[in-house]
Amino acid sequence: MKKLLIAAALLLGAVAASAQSFGVTAGFTSSNTDVKNFDPKSVSLYHVGVVYEIPLVGGFMIQPGLTYQMKGATLDKYVDDTKTIKASTLETKVGYLELPVQIQWGPDLALFRPYVFAEPFIGYGINVSNEIGSDLLTSKEKRHEWADNAMKRLEYGCGFGIGIDFMMLQLSVQYFMNMGGLADDNGEITADVANEAIKTIVNNAYDKNNFSGIKISAVYFF
Repeated sequence: MKKLLIAAALLLGAVAASAQSFGVTAGFTSSNTDVKNFDPKSVSLYHVGVVYEIPLVGGFMIQPGLTYQMKGATLDKYVDDTKTIKASTLETKVGYLELPVQIQWGPDLALFRPYVFAEPFIGYGINVSNEIGSDLLTSKEKRHEWADNAMKRLEYGCGFGIGIDFMMLQLSVQYFMNMGGLADDNGEITADVANEAIKTIVNNAYDKNNFSGIKISAVYFF
């Protein structure tokens, strides 16, 4: 009996190990931000990465990953408190290296598995781009001079969504929310009057706001 129990335990362990899957993911990201003094518009971008699926009991699965995620927003017609137009557009794009951990639950229906999930994540912005249409900054060099210092790099948040597993393919849709502000009040910047004015615009817009939006993802498991 003891040998039988040991054999059964080894078999279950082998099945569980074989059920773990490595996959590659890619998809569409549409993000926006709720800011003051601007008319925000969504930006359509992308994400790519790798994931690892770990089955648990009761229909649960954990799916950690590593992704490169582009998020951003286009803000039109900045107006300050005096109702004076200061800039025509402000376009922000940030490329984050993210560590998401997706927690799934769904019944296995043999041919496919529908599921719901929550996905907390943390990330760091490794690529920041701010472009402003304004008389305050006339050259591309000046715009890039302050871009890296005007935005916070660290991000964290959570996503919620639904998905379906079908053989070696997984499809999902989620709504995500970044938490915390985007503007870095302590970011070092030159004393140039134009740069300081632009920094004020960015900080006023992004003071307590961050990106949120929709992700549509596909994962292929090996």
